Amino acid sequence: MLDILYAIAGFNFLFLTFFIWYYKSKLDSAYYLFSYFLLGKGLTLISNFIFSLELNQLSTELINVAIILNSMLFFYAPFIYFFSMQICKGFSFKSVSYIHFLPFAMFLILSMSQVIIGSMDQNSNLFQTVSFLKAKFTYLYFAQVIGYSVLSYKLLIDTEKKDSKFKASFKWFKTLIFIFIVVWTLFLVSSISFELQQVQLSKYSEILGVISLIILSNTTLFALLKNPQLFYINLTLKMGSAENNEVITKENYKKLCNMILENGLFRQADLKVSDLSAKMGISTRNVSGLIKAYHNGNFYDFINSFRIEEAKKMLADENNDMTILSILYESGFNSKSVFNTTFKKVVGITPSHFREKNLEVQFYNNS
Repeated sequence: MLDILYAIAGFNFLFLTFFIWYYKSKLDSAYYLFSYFLLGKGLTLISNFIFSLELNQLSTELINVAIILNSMLFFYAPFIYFFSMQICKGFSFKSVSYIHFLPFAMFLILSMSQVIIGSMDQNSNLFQTVSFLKAKFTYLYFAQVIGYSVLSYKLLIDTEKKDSKFKASFKWFKTLIFIFIVVWTLFLVSSISFELQQVQLSKYSEILGVISLIILSNTTLFALLKNPQLFYINLTLKMGSAENNEVITKENYKKLCNMILENGLFRQADLKVSDLSAKMGISTRNVSGLIKAYHNGNFYDFINSFRIEEAKKMLADENNDMTILSILYESGFNSKSVFNTTFKKVVGITPSHFREKNLEVQFYNNS
């Protein structure tokens, strides 16, 4: 059972990784940082899957691959902290950042040494020494993952106190971090119980931990597929430079609206605040401030208002024989469910009902 759970969990994390990489050009760079956390965790789970099989039935090469992949235990935790830093304060990778990967480098060297020396003589003193040193890294691993998770969680809470808007936007990530802390604790209990020869407690703690990872990854994937617009949020604007009150004016808001209309920017499904910032020549914070001050809603409500108006024009045109699906893509939406939900929220009726009503009115007016 445990091998199947590890395989499912590993696949889920790797699928989320490649999902982010596929849409890399459309996403905020913070998500790219997060993808390396997913990658490291996914590869670790695959190595656990291999180790959970009957080792005497596996080839030496496959076992060696699992040993190397298991080094990713020390690779992924820093990235969850980097992601938190990016969305809270802004993060740039510097030379000093490599210090975070020192445990990973040490464990990788030990793993490679274990594979090389083990291929020659597993009974040698050197092999036993390397294996002993690797075993001592176990609690360093738990200290690392729980430590980085707690630091990330604290950083999110501190940021919430400074920016109330941040709380609503990143509640999902704070929940995710909290669940990860619970998962790491379950694995720690499993490891300690195994050493104390409490086999049943160790096994059930490990199973519960892996199931929690599967539920977490599936829930995250479902939320992102259901609400793809969440992926396009410019994450780093939250704690950017302060708003300039001289820029937050009605005149600049009108310039912003005219720029969007004249250039048809709303038709870009992956449009971000940073895109408008670059074209307006002002900071993302100020663009966000303009929208907040003069529009009743967030950035996506603001952009979707242009898209809905464009969709209404096309739906009301009796000479337009485009399908509703074509219209939603033409107006800038990239999801049928998001389009239908937004349209009904703004207009009060569904797109198809809106089109039918307008065709009826035009029919009677022409009669």
